[in-house]
Amino acid sequence: METIIGLGNTGCNIAMKFMDYPQYKTICIDTEDKKYENFVKINRQASHEDYERNYTRLDLSGVAGSPTLIVGGSGFISGASLRILEQLDNKEVEIIYIHPDLETITEKGRTRDKITSQVLQQYTRSGVFKRIYLVDNTKVEDIVGDVSIKDYWDKMNEVIASTVYMTNVFSHIEPIMSTFSNVPASARISTLGIVDIDNGEEKLFYDLESPREKLYYYAINEEKTKEKSDLFKTIIGQVKSKSEERVRSSYSIYSTKYDDNYVYTTYHASMIQGENIS
Repeated sequence: METIIGLGNTGCNIAMKFMDYPQYKTICIDTEDKKYENFVKINRQASHEDYERNYTRLDLSGVAGSPTLIVGGSGFISGASLRILEQLDNKEVEIIYIHPDLETITEKGRTRDKITSQVLQQYTRSGVFKRIYLVDNTKVEDIVGDVSIKDYWDKMNEVIASTVYMTNVFSHIEPIMSTFSNVPASARISTLGIVDIDNGEEKLFYDLESPREKLYYYAINEEKTKEKSDLFKTIIGQVKSKSEERVRSSYSIYSTKYDDNYVYTTYHASMIQGENIS
């Protein structure tokens, strides 16, 4: 069983979506219990810096397997990120980092977001953490489309959680065909996305600059894998069209019980993202 750790309101709301999947245990770290499961209280602080400066070790004894920390960087509470990660230093930790819509937050919020993002990426690139997945809320909003105000955040969080879940599932099961190889060890800065199987259109969760590796996970209905069709040619054509100079694109095909076919993708880069964003 793997552990999803949500930090703050943003992280906890996404973490709660993983409760739908029995493979995960969720822990929510926040200043108050908002009916979270496995709540861990952190004392409220007056600033981003104070969350790091005044940090007291939390009871994270319930963490199992390889943990994933979910955090949004613009809030004060993200200042505790590194201190929490220090407590998990003997585990292969992954991070899901949520970038807010920068046009809707204050200048100080943008500064906190940039600092937190840059620091976590630097540590990840140096190998302290296994991987960081970058998510831009404005990109996920484009994927979600038109939804009611009431369901807006719920749907956004559901898309993020379900995509992480599905790519994780496929990385642990045997494909019926694959050209995957190991992602370069230095390419630890990543994002996720979905692909339209009919036209190959991609919708990424973050505009990742200078990716080195693109992986495509094709989830195909079991019966469709047995039929004679041009589906395989379509897959090959789509993946070839994604290849660029110094960028390798590869695929795995999985047989599923789902009625529809789905395609997910992960991009992986070595370069720190967003360094020039003001």
